[in-house]
Amino acid sequence: MTLRKQGENIGLNMNVTAMYASYEDGMGFNDIVSRAVQMVESGFKGRPDIDFSMLNDYEQMKSLLAMQVVSKEANVDMLQKIPHQELEDLAVVYRFVLSQDETGAALAILLSEEDRILFGQKEDEMERIAMQE
Repeated sequence: MTLRKQGENIGLNMNVTAMYASYEDGMGFNDIVSRAVQMVESGFKGRPDIDFSMLNDYEQMKSLLAMQVVSKEANVDMLQKIPHQELEDLAVVYRFVLSQDETGAALAILLSEEDRILFGQKEDEMERIAMQE
């Protein structure tokens, strides 16, 4: 689930599957909600300042390009709209990782087909660059 403050383009992603697993493991609903609220508050307080002008500059952005492996089945709709490579029941998508903290939590932007066209890059070139970085 992605949460955004009204009027802002950058949001916070939360893993609701993990919250549901906690519920199934016996954690109380109120405890799960309290934990979720803490995560959201912490995420919004700790998010880094981003130079938005760089988002349209491929020379700056290409060093931030990374690959992410996702389930094809769980992401059918998303995969129809973005560049990706399929690998059996998985898909490799591309993200620009803008920042990452010591826990591994990252602020990243999913590469859209519009981004790829804006940057004038072919899909195989995006893969090659992501593999290098």
